[in-house]
Amino acid sequence: MPPTTKAKLTALVEALRKSLKRERAKSARLEKTLAQALEQQDATAGILRVISGSPTDLQPVFDIIAESAVRLCGAQVSTVTRFDGEWVHLGAVYGPSVAGIEAPALHRYFL
Repeated sequence: MPPTTKAKLTALVEALRKSLKRERAKSARLEKTLAQALEQQDATAGILRVISGSPTDLQPVFDIIAESAVRLCGAQVSTVTRFDGEWVHLGAVYGPSVAGIEAPALHRYFL
C-alpha cells in the first residue's frame, strides 16, 4: 500500500469536517421537527381531554383551541369563531395582550 501524503490526509480531514457539519445541521433540523410534532400532539391530547370532559359544553373546547393556537403558532392572540349558516360568532379569544384581545371586538365595528 502506498504511503499517504500529507495533502491527502488534510483533504480527508476537511471532507470529514464538512460531513460532520452537515450531519449536525441535519440532526438539529430533525430535533426541531420532533419537538414541533410533540408539541402538536400534546395540544391535540389537551383538546381531546376537554372534549371528553365536557361533551355538551363547547366553550371549554373553544377556549383550549384558542390557547393551543397561540402556543403552537407563537402568536400574540388567537380567536376561535363559529359559523351558524348565517352569522359568524366569536367563540373564544386567548392572548396575553389586552390590546390584542380587544382587537376582534373593535374589528366588528369596521366591517
